[in-house]
Amino acid sequence: MTETSPPSQLRPALHYLAGVAVFTAYGNLICPFLDTLPTAVLALHTATVFIFLYFCRLVVRAIKHSEPCFSSNVTIFALGGIGFALWYAALYGFPFENSLKVAFGLTLIGIVISLDLSISCTRFKMKQQSWEETGAPGYQSLSAQMGLTAIFLVVMLTTLLGLVVTKEVSLVNTALPESAAEKITAILKAFFFVAMVVIGYIIVIAKNSAGLVNEQVERQRTALALAANGNFNHSVTVGDAGELSDIAFHTNQMFQKLNERFTEISLTRDITITGISALAALRENPSPAHILRKQAYVKTLAYELKKQDRFADFLTDETIDLLQSATPLYDIGKLAIADAIFLKPGKLHTDEYAVMQAHSQLGADALSLPNSNIESSRFLRFAQEMAASHHEQWDGSGYPKGLSGEEIPFPARLVALADVYDA
Repeated sequence: MTETSPPSQLRPALHYLAGVAVFTAYGNLICPFLDTLPTAVLALHTATVFIFLYFCRLVVRAIKHSEPCFSSNVTIFALGGIGFALWYAALYGFPFENSLKVAFGLTLIGIVISLDLSISCTRFKMKQQSWEETGAPGYQSLSAQMGLTAIFLVVMLTTLLGLVVTKEVSLVNTALPESAAEKITAILKAFFFVAMVVIGYIIVIAKNSAGLVNEQVERQRTALALAANGNFNHSVTVGDAGELSDIAFHTNQMFQKLNERFTEISLTRDITITGISALAALRENPSPAHILRKQAYVKTLAYELKKQDRFADFLTDETIDLLQSATPLYDIGKLAIADAIFLKPGKLHTDEYAVMQAHSQLGADALSLPNSNIESSRFLRFAQEMAASHHEQWDGSGYPKGLSGEEIPFPARLVALADVYDA
């Protein structure tokens, strides 16, 4: 399937806006030459670069007709950082060490932004059901990805703190004794800034990652719950969530196989039932077409009754299918009636008529034998009720139990109407 709507650009815009503030503070606190520039000038330069980077991102998005992947976003930031550093070196004559810190800082910001946007893109695609599920996904371990992300953030924190120490200690060594306290305060401020920025990005990425995992687990749980109730037609979005994607793929394969087996078993059941019922019906009717007609009548009646509130909850599509499939078994008890009585051309005597009437209970008893071992078989229960009560009458004058009104099971009332109408 394809995406039905474009993902929101609010999150990327907020990331890039936050990036302007973070890099401006980074330049003031960590880069020894950038801190000589007025904060407003540095912020203007940084904003110009981030606007350009955002424009590049939109160009890549337009070319690919999809959100830029993690590597594309990081590449944009890395090239932007190199260009930014070279521009500063050419404009102000900053040394190579400072230019390296500019490129390094912009690339680090780009990596953490790209990590979060990549997770958001994956979540969006999974919500839109836009992933192809034609083959087993070649996935990267989700736990490994999370572990590498954690390692990267720790290394980034350590590196930035090292840059702070390198800058401030070198300045302390060259400072006058009375300015040492100010330099120590500056070091503490820089440490606090770096820690807060990294922790902030860790929280954002961790929250987004947890959301991705929770959403995929919930899809898996929903699909399994439906399958437990016999619905194998609901697939799980494969997506790009590591091991969870592999589990989703194989879950879909399992559902497909189960659905094929279920369809095959249902078809075999229906053919067998229709065949047996046709043999029973041929004893009194040379054409088996009336069985198919009665099934059609039962289905039509059921769908019409479904429009009424009192039957709407009970008469689901699955229930109607079961009622239709069980219909041919309603007269199965006639197989137990001797030909001398069943095929007698004249009027039956009282004792013979009593034997004929017994076919309802005989059919119900026959169908109750397998049903005693399968308590949840609604199909057999419907068939048993049809067989036992299809000769009951609304006024209580029927047989074998003389039930009346709504005491007569609903499936039996349906098949009785269909039987009389067809006759």
